[in-house]
Amino acid sequence: FFFRHLYSISLKLSCFIPRAPFSLFYHIFYHFGGLNQRFLSFVRENQTHLSQFVCDTMEAGKIVSTYRNWSVDYYEGVGAVEFLTNSFGIGPATTYEGFYYSENDIPIGFQGVNLNFIQNENGWTWQEADGDNYEQTERIIAHWFWFKISF
Repeated sequence: FFFRHLYSISLKLSCFIPRAPFSLFYHIFYHFGGLNQRFLSFVRENQTHLSQFVCDTMEAGKIVSTYRNWSVDYYEGVGAVEFLTNSFGIGPATTYEGFYYSENDIPIGFQGVNLNFIQNENGWTWQEADGDNYEQTERIIAHWFWFKISF
């Protein structure tokens, strides 16, 4: 009941927050570690199976597939397999979240794009120079990264 009530209030309040691409509920749980911790734990606990899935995907050259109802894309040019687990918002106010495997164990931008990430205490960030687009990526374990990008 409490979380349903909090969610309802956050939707009402989020309309007062300028440029908020998704509800306040998401912000609250993200900053308290509720959402991204779920994926960090999932990758750590399922590393063997995920690594085999990535290996099979790369060997087959399969560009698009699914894993647990998540969209999976293989970007051969940068050696990355991206698992899209969440999306929020509409049109130009959209946020995507997920995790990816990086063959070279380096941060890679959303959809395999090379971005000029800046390292910080939690991982790496990229901010569009003349806009509000940004991406945050963090290492989960060797070769595996979590990401969140907002347009």
